[in-house]
Amino acid sequence: MERRVFIREAGLITGGIMMSVPVKAFTFDYYPNVPISKTDRRFESKVIEQAILQFQHKVKNKEPGWLFGNCFSTTLNTTVTFHNQGGRPDTYMITGDIDAMWFRDSSAQVWPCISFIPKDGRLKGLIASVINRKTAYILKYPYANAFYYDPAKVGKWAHDLTDMQAGIHGNKQA
Repeated sequence: MERRVFIREAGLITGGIMMSVPVKAFTFDYYPNVPISKTDRRFESKVIEQAILQFQHKVKNKEPGWLFGNCFSTTLNTTVTFHNQGGRPDTYMITGDIDAMWFRDSSAQVWPCISFIPKDGRLKGLIASVINRKTAYILKYPYANAFYYDPAKVGKWAHDLTDMQAGIHGNKQA
């Protein structure tokens, strides 16, 4: 099948399916808040919570407010392992469905927090501790791009063609 024909037919099928879905499914009322209980939160920032409420109050379309509120807070509440190691703040961040800290993804996760640093010292510590963790990883193995929290964990690619040491999830050395 030609690409053009496939795209046209897939679009028609998708459009037909979408037209059969009740309009109620796409309203703000359909999307529930996904609060993380206080006891299950890994990191909290009152400044971030205030920013979410402020955005939700100002935005006219409620769906982006719902999405922003759930995503921004959930990232901090569920992906961060924040502690001190050797007297220095240290943060490990899982970055998706794989329990590994990817350099690119963890940077993207903390980037939105940077503008809130002047109002929240804990966020400043969080970002500094992510940098501390990445520095330690780079010093351990400069070609790796994803690491496990447990430095002794051996990943499923341990016998890859690259030098996959314990604690490394992804390695880009050729």
